[in-house]
Parts: sequence; C-alpha cells; structure tokens
Amino acid sequence: MSVLIKGMEMPKACYACKLLNVEFWECRVLGNASHSADCRPADCPLVPVPPHGRLIDADALCATHKEVCSRSMKFNLDLAPTIIPASEEAE
Repeated sequence: MSVLIKGMEMPKACYACKLLNVEFWECRVLGNASHSADCRPADCPLVPVPPHGRLIDADALCATHKEVCSRSMKFNLDLAPTIIPASEEAE
C-alpha cells in the first residue's frame, strides 16, 4: 500500500525532506542513515506524483461493469471511485 502526503513537495535531497529524523540523521521511512546532503539516494522510497486529473481504480470499475469493459473502454468513468482527487495544477 502507498501513501500520498498532500502538500508535500518532492525533496531534492534528504536534508530538505520532512521525513528525515534530524535528531539521529536517519530516514524515518527506511530507518537507516542512508541520507545525502545534495541529492536523493537510490533507495529513497519517495516517488513524485505529477500534476494530474482525478485518478480512478479502473480495475474496480471494470470488475463491476464486466460486460461494458469487455466490449469497449468507452464508458462513463465518472462512475469510478476516486483514488486520488485531481491536483490543483491540473484543474
């Protein structure tokens, strides 16, 4: 499972990350001291989420509308549950 932290910008390096425990200089996610002052380390678990519209679970929609999905993906996506609301940048 993943987590989206609304309003958190992608840090360019560990020193700028809100998930760095500065008392021990270790990553609160990874639990290690693999941090960098000038870049994000290769094992950093953070992934940028680009500006986007409403993200839906298309698999869940198709599971409840199998006959429509088997014929065509051209159906009303407004019925799909929203996973992540549209970002302000995309609106």
